[in-house]
Amino acid sequence: MPKVKESNAAKVKAIVNEFKDFTISPTEKLFCQHLATLKHKKGIEARTTRSSALQQAFIHPVQLNNFTSQLVRAFASSDIPLVKVQHLSIRKLFVDLGKTVPSESACRQKVFELSEADNQKLLDKLSEKELFFVMDETDLRGKKFLHTLCGTLDKPDSCFLVKCSVLDRSPNS
Repeated sequence: MPKVKESNAAKVKAIVNEFKDFTISPTEKLFCQHLATLKHKKGIEARTTRSSALQQAFIHPVQLNNFTSQLVRAFASSDIPLVKVQHLSIRKLFVDLGKTVPSESACRQKVFELSEADNQKLLDKLSEKELFFVMDETDLRGKKFLHTLCGTLDKPDSCFLVKCSVLDRSPNS
């Protein structure tokens, strides 16, 4: 079952539970409770004296979309399970290359997005053309599969796997 994306409200509550210096406003925004402390005042003073705007240390804006897509496509086309993204040697390799490794759940979400994009490309290729379908049965280790292939009559040497179904019994029986 795919993981559900955590809501902003849940993230805010988790931060408040972990860091006791924060409270939640009625609009579910974070507020620091140590506003009157010397440490907080020095932090604000340091922020205003610097020319560039600072960001909170625990929030890192990372652009992973393109890298995550490339990583997921490479793993999928090489038959490498996405759980391997969490392997220490893989993470070290990408860190050495200067890349932030996305989480396994982010990669799994990207699989759904990429498959939807691929399905749309396939629909665009096949729309308003004469089509042919091929049904093929395979028996692998006692399991029966039915593959549905589709192609266009103008390019019969190129066809696409539309569906792969697991069958209880042979379709000929």
